[in-house]
Amino acid sequence: MRAALVLQALAACAAANPLVRRQDINFNLVDDTPDPTLASIAIGPTAEVVSYNLAAATASATVNPQAAIDRAAEKRDLSARAACDPNPTGAGFVPSPDSASAFLAAPTFAAIASAAPTPSGYTNTFTNLQGSVNAYGYLGYTTLTSYDTGKCATKCNAITGCVGINVFFERDPSVSPGTGCTDPASTTVIKCTFWGGYVAAENALNVGQYRSQFHVVIAGSNGYMSTKVPSLPGYTAQALGNYAINAPVDCNGKDTYMGVKLFTTSIFDVGLCAAACAATSAYDVAHPPATGSPDICSFFNTYLLSKNGVPQGQYCAMYTEPWSNTYAVNSGQNRGNDKYTVSYSFSYTNTSLPGTPVCPNDIAYLQSAGSDFCTSYIHYVAPTVTVGPTTTSVATIIASATTSTTETSTVTTVTTTTITGSANAQMKRDATSGAPSDYSIAVETIYASNPAKPTASALVKRSIATPASITGWPAASISAACSHVATGTVTVTTTALTTISTTSTTSSTVTVPTTVTSTVTSTFTVPGVLLASPTAIAGSIQGSPSYFDDEYFALTVPFPIGAYGSYSTSVSLSLNGRLCIGDDSGAYANRQLPDPYIPNTCILGYYDDLFIYEGTQQGIYYEVTGDIGSRKLVFEYYVSHYREASQYYHFTMSFYEATPGVTDVAYYSVSDFGASATVGAQRLDTNQNMQYEFNMNGAIYPGLTLKIDSTTGHFTAGSL
Repeated sequence: MRAALVLQALAACAAANPLVRRQDINFNLVDDTPDPTLASIAIGPTAEVVSYNLAAATASATVNPQAAIDRAAEKRDLSARAACDPNPTGAGFVPSPDSASAFLAAPTFAAIASAAPTPSGYTNTFTNLQGSVNAYGYLGYTTLTSYDTGKCATKCNAITGCVGINVFFERDPSVSPGTGCTDPASTTVIKCTFWGGYVAAENALNVGQYRSQFHVVIAGSNGYMSTKVPSLPGYTAQALGNYAINAPVDCNGKDTYMGVKLFTTSIFDVGLCAAACAATSAYDVAHPPATGSPDICSFFNTYLLSKNGVPQGQYCAMYTEPWSNTYAVNSGQNRGNDKYTVSYSFSYTNTSLPGTPVCPNDIAYLQSAGSDFCTSYIHYVAPTVTVGPTTTSVATIIASATTSTTETSTVTTVTTTTITGSANAQMKRDATSGAPSDYSIAVETIYASNPAKPTASALVKRSIATPASITGWPAASISAACSHVATGTVTVTTTALTTISTTSTTSSTVTVPTTVTSTVTSTFTVPGVLLASPTAIAGSIQGSPSYFDDEYFALTVPFPIGAYGSYSTSVSLSLNGRLCIGDDSGAYANRQLPDPYIPNTCILGYYDDLFIYEGTQQGIYYEVTGDIGSRKLVFEYYVSHYREASQYYHFTMSFYEATPGVTDVAYYSVSDFGASATVGAQRLDTNQNMQYEFNMNGAIYPGLTLKIDSTTGHFTAGSL
């Protein structure tokens, strides 16, 4: 398949214009791409089937987005008939006299075509022409025993990619013209042709041909297009008619247009644009800009482009965010004497990607009216500080001198110290750190104490209403916006007890009146740990007893897990967001995969320099549920970053007994959006690895779900 792509170029081209002009039809691309090969429909009453190779077409759409694709057009192998060999007899009326002119003038054909009903689910594009469609996306034809548009449409509905039909009468020779029969008697064939492209009067260009002295002509030709919006799993679609999207810059002044692909040797297939969209995103992630985040394709507009009525191919324009049909205003453009037009246009929004930008006004509104909502929504837990208080002890002693005695009194005082602020790391990195804990945790099956546990999305505090400005936003977009709003620290009040010994020489009576008044206030938020029956591997919901840095934990799990065929029940779980087969190390500096500084087989849910602060509710927890044979093991991380106590990372890694090579990761809080992390899997001894992202700001965000399938080498992104 031949395809061409124009990538996003100079951003300055779109700087201040309300509409970004480079979205206009790319004439250079059209010129550089070979014209579609128009159909050559066989003469006669036989049928022809043209199959669509979906796998090959999709593979062509997902190659390196900077490379053009070239594939030779397929040709049909038509066997020639000998002169005067009989042809099958058609089912249509044969006028008298039997001539081409009489055929074209016959009122019978015009009457039948004009009275033909429009099939259900279709719209009529032309009626009673004397030419058949010769266009883009030919899918074969069949012959009919009557002029039955409904039957033709039913057959089209059963053909993958068929979106249009052309029904017509064709004057064909009763025998193959040749020596001895140069102008034989005619037979009238009723044909139904199938199209994976737009069926329009402008491309009803086949008006017949001569075979020897026999004149093949067409009459009563009707065209119909399906009104069904082509479905695409994982996308929502909207029909745009004969208009294309022309989008403005977004609320941040950013051009959302990413580029275009043009397909010319396939049928109209929205899946090709989806594949190109995903491939372009992957390319941009792998080749990030020097500043900012890579562009992610979350929306595309696809349509059939024609030049003076002649199809030029399927046009796919890609964008970083979705746009409504109010921006479908481009019906085509003129270029000199040529007119380029848009037809059969649709737009598709990826439901698993946020797309919606976080605008300054949204953040300002949430900061003023939605801070409580955001804190609840992303389970924000403000950092706390624990320090030793300054204590002052006061004892009042009243004495009178009579006899000499010595008496000791113990006085307990309470001092309240209030600290507000962000905590710095309380320890320096130890060059020798990284030794495993001196114990192993045998993970046992633990059944949920609450079998009716709500889903993660239900953990939002419903008593706090969603602010009106973000109602209807995707979860990931809400999380991204709230990450700018739910900030700050916790005020923690600590108490100190001081024991003082006082000695006085008194008379027979010593009076020590001691008044102690203490007000203790402690304000904190318990983290939104998701597991129904969590067991701590490190840290504690009640407050971590110590700091944890670069540690890993030797675990014996109840069923084998791993990647790329390397599975075991003996694994190591690193505080730094990875699970590896066998032993691990204290490695904390993430690298691109393959990474020789971590063990042979590892799954990296979020490999970064993570940290658990003493006294906080941070930790790593686990839970096993399900029956033997279909158990699920979940590790839940609720941690911070080394020397970044205000950063929070909350994610789960799920492993399955039935599919040991598959890991599901769900992200709830990701403070740096993947800017210093590696996500993926590797097995060094077989030279296998798959990397979703490396130090890409914006690649990982709250609300993202990611399936790491080492059995296929594919990632599947979704949303909570």
